[in-house]
Amino acid sequence: MQKLSSSLLASTVALNRKNKKISQSRLSELTGINRALISRIESQDFVPSVDQLLALSNALGFQISDVLQPAAPKINNTISPLPAPDTSVSHLPYSCRSTTRLQL
Repeated sequence: MQKLSSSLLASTVALNRKNKKISQSRLSELTGINRALISRIESQDFVPSVDQLLALSNALGFQISDVLQPAAPKINNTISPLPAPDTSVSHLPYSCRSTTRLQL
């Protein structure tokens, strides 16, 4: 599974916008996204909706896949319980066995 990378998105939007010599105000007009939000996207301070992302990719000519990165693998944070202790003496060498059972 992949996820949106805010750093890749920020650099892609800023770089493509500047290469096309489009101001943030003009990009706002082309996409319908508020100019302040475009600034926040370029500053990695805002994650656009899917519709906004599509509008940006259409206006600036980049693929959505350009701003995706593989998701980090999930870490299993569950702890398995320890097995019950073996209280029998059958696993001990015969010389260590006692005829008296210990109370635990």
